[in-house]
Amino acid sequence: MGVNSNGRGLVWAIVLACLAAVQALAAQEVTKPISRKQQATLSSAVFLNAHPDMKHRKQGWDAYAEGDFALARAQFLKAAWYGDKPSQAMLAEMDWKGEGAAVDRASAYTWADIAAERGYAVFVGVRERYWRALDSAEKARVA
Repeated sequence: MGVNSNGRGLVWAIVLACLAAVQALAAQEVTKPISRKQQATLSSAVFLNAHPDMKHRKQGWDAYAEGDFALARAQFLKAAWYGDKPSQAMLAEMDWKGEGAAVDRASAYTWADIAAERGYAVFVGVRERYWRALDSAEKARVA
């Protein structure tokens, strides 16, 4: 079971936001392209074990793509604990849709707010869209 079409839009938006952040950093520095050896190193178990935010985000993406939302949620929570913004955004989306747990739109907004705290436009947009959709009781739970 894979990701449904409703989830693909945000998933791609999160991926694109990550790429935009990497491009912004690359624009600040003049560096050589990453070699195949460096790419292999960055995706190796040794590297990922030293970077638990990236490790758990990757495991979360893998589980999400397989439709195992409970495992995806657990992995994204681990990555979010390390401050991983894409994982926090995925937790928001999963709470909004009720993937891996019951729908909780107030919690979804809270995760979206945390993901948006660095000002990434995609995450700010999601947070604002969620806020506009919350009813007064849900907004009271957030406050």
